[in-house]
Amino acid sequence: MEKVRSENPELVFLDIWLPGMDGMETLKAIKEYDQNLDVVIMTGHGTMNTAIQAIKLGAFDFLEKPLSLDSIFSVIHSALEQKRGRAEEAEPAIEEPDDFIGESLPIMQIKKEIKKLAKTGKNLFITGESGTGKEFAARLVHHESPRRKNPFINSAAPSIPPKK
Repeated sequence: MEKVRSENPELVFLDIWLPGMDGMETLKAIKEYDQNLDVVIMTGHGTMNTAIQAIKLGAFDFLEKPLSLDSIFSVIHSALEQKRGRAEEAEPAIEEPDDFIGESLPIMQIKKEIKKLAKTGKNLFITGESGTGKEFAARLVHHESPRRKNPFINSAAPSIPPKK
C-alpha cells in the first residue's frame, strides 16, 4: 500500500500470497484507496472461487502462474485500452511537430521514422535508457497518428525488462 500511495501507478500486479496482509486484503485496501486503479491478481495456487472473489472485489483480471510475457502484455494492453476509454481529459499534446528541433542526419532520420510509425496506427512499445526521450517520442507519434484526437495516456513500465 505504501508503494501504491507513493508512486500512484496506473496498473498493479498483485500476488495473492503476501507476507502480512494477503493479496485479497490488499486488493480491498487498494480499491478503497482508488476505485479506478486497475489491479491484476496473480497466483500459482488459484481456484475458480478465488478468481471469482478477486473479480467481485474489483480485480481487473486474474492470472495463474507461471506467467507468460504474452499474457502480461495482453493484460497491460487491455487495461490501458479500458483506461483510455475512461479518460475524461487528454494530457496536453505537443502543439507542433516542430517542437522536435535539429537538422542533423540522425535527427532527420528519427523524424522520418516517427512519421512512418505514426501512420500505421499500431500500438508501440518504446524502450530505452532513462532520459533518452521515450515519452517525447511517444507524444510525437501520437501527434502524427490518426489517434491524435484521442487522449494520450503515458504508461511507464520500468519493471518489465526489454526483450533481448
